Amino acid sequence: MLVRVSPWLAAQVSSPFGSFLAVAAGFGIATFGHIVKSRLLILLGLVVIAGVSAYVSFVMQPGS
Repeated sequence: MLVRVSPWLAAQVSSPFGSFLAVAAGFGIATFGHIVKSRLLILLGLVVIAGVSAYVSFVMQPGS
């Protein structure tokens, strides 16, 4: 399922608004994980944030 969603997700994250929404979703997942005390949700939120940040930094390479 993740393989089918990946091209759509990559297209959405390619825009600045899409990447902002993806990072905000990561923060929301991690915050919810803290509320329910679920280490898995906290880790998932952090992985989403780190993945989007790495994608924007290394793949999109803004400014070059």
